[in-house]
Amino acid sequence: MFASNRHLTDREILQGFDGELPEPQRSVVERHLTECEACTARQAAIASTASTVSAEYRWANTTIVEVSRARLEAALASAPHHPHRP
Repeated sequence: MFASNRHLTDREILQGFDGELPEPQRSVVERHLTECEACTARQAAIASTASTVSAEYRWANTTIVEVSRARLEAALASAPHHPHRP
């Protein structure tokens, strides 16, 4: 899985990035990243993409909640008011 004579796979990079690799694989991946410019560049691209997707996900969820809340408040404001029943 972790041959030193080849580039890391995206999965290996992601697992290393997410802290999912046990020793000694983590050390092998970290060492490879210090020696291989191509894999280091790929790691940076993956990290950038992950950051963008995460930010978009947080924005989308916040927007959905805000829109839902606004719709609920508008519906409640236009609904007839009924006195509370005992």
